[in-house]
Amino acid sequence: AGQRQALERQCADEGLDTASPEGAEVLGWVEGFLKGAFARKLAAAGAGRVHRELPFLLRLGGEGGGFALHLKGQIDLLFEDEDGAAVVVDYKASRRPPGGLDPYSFQLDCYALAARRFVADGVQLRTGICFLREERPEPELRTLSLGDAGDFERILVDTAQQLCARPLSGEWPG
Repeated sequence: AGQRQALERQCADEGLDTASPEGAEVLGWVEGFLKGAFARKLAAAGAGRVHRELPFLLRLGGEGGGFALHLKGQIDLLFEDEDGAAVVVDYKASRRPPGGLDPYSFQLDCYALAARRFVADGVQLRTGICFLREERPEPELRTLSLGDAGDFERILVDTAQQLCARPLSGEWPG
C-alpha cells in the first residue's frame, strides 16, 4: 500500500490523475515494471549507478572545418551494471513489436553514440527498450561494439551531408 501511495503522489506531481482510465493504466505499467528483476537491480544499485533523463547534444563530423551534424536527445536511463557495462534503456508505452528491437535500431544507435560520451573508454555498452505494456516489462537489450558505434557515426554524418545537398541539386531519387 505504501508503494502505491507513493506512486500516486508522484503521478499527481506530474499532473496525472490516477483516477482517470489513462492515469490508472500508466500506474499499472509502473507497478508492473517495479515487480520485475530489472527494477530490483536498479533499486539495489543505488543512486550513484543509476542516471535518469540525461540530455545530450553531440557534434558529429566537422573535422578540419568539414560538414558537421548536431544530434540532440535525451536518454531515459543509463545504468552502470554490476558487470561494469553501461546499459541504456528507453521506455516505450507499447507492446514489443514482432521485429523486437529492429524497428528502433536507429534510435538505439543514436543513444549509444551519446552514451559513449558519458562512459569511460573500453566500457561495454548495451542498449535496449523496456516495453511497458508487456505482461513482464523487462528490458530487451543488445550489445554494441565500439566499432559499430564508429561505423554508425560515419554513416549518420555522410547521410546527413547527402540529404543537405539534395535541395541544391534538386535531386530526390526514390
